Amino acid sequence: MDKSPERITMVLVDTSAFTEVNSDFIGLHSALLPSFFSAASEKEIVLLTHPILDKEILKHIEDSSIYKEYQKLVTQLAKCKDVLTLAECNDIALFKKIEEFDIKAKTFETFMHNYSGAVRLGYPDPEAIFEKYFSAEPPFSASGKKKSEFPDAFVIESVKRYLECHPNEVLMVVSKDGDWEKSFSGTDNVLFSNSIS
Repeated sequence: MDKSPERITMVLVDTSAFTEVNSDFIGLHSALLPSFFSAASEKEIVLLTHPILDKEILKHIEDSSIYKEYQKLVTQLAKCKDVLTLAECNDIALFKKIEEFDIKAKTFETFMHNYSGAVRLGYPDPEAIFEKYFSAEPPFSASGKKKSEFPDAFVIESVKRYLECHPNEVLMVVSKDGDWEKSFSGTDNVLFSNSIS
């Protein structure tokens, strides 16, 4: 099967790839993610996602430096109100607007908007996941923290079931996680990239 990049019809991005670019869906520090979603849309590439990935993204947004920088800004403004008043820079309406702005919600809303037309996969049969767990099949391994791989295992199994029903699609998986690549070994219509850029 010819799996040239021109034939990619779907993309699945592991949350680790979004974390690597600071989950900057709004393009505050970099236009990389907005450009990525724009290019996928222009090329009519279907995005795949899963409820587990959505929940992981929300957690990663909370851990991003964008969110932490905003929290620091709000804290610093609160500490400096007296100085700002003395310098006649105490714009109450502006401070209130900054305090009320929810950058976490705005970032997640942008993420969800980008995935509004995505294929949202369902949950696979848990029996298949536990079979892989007890057999130490990827993404589980005989050594290491096997239990922490359950979220990935559910996503990967969902994707495999979807691909079985769509054998003519070519999926690009963007992930730095070697266990993801091992999990898809032997799946002909899957390509890998370790970053969005």
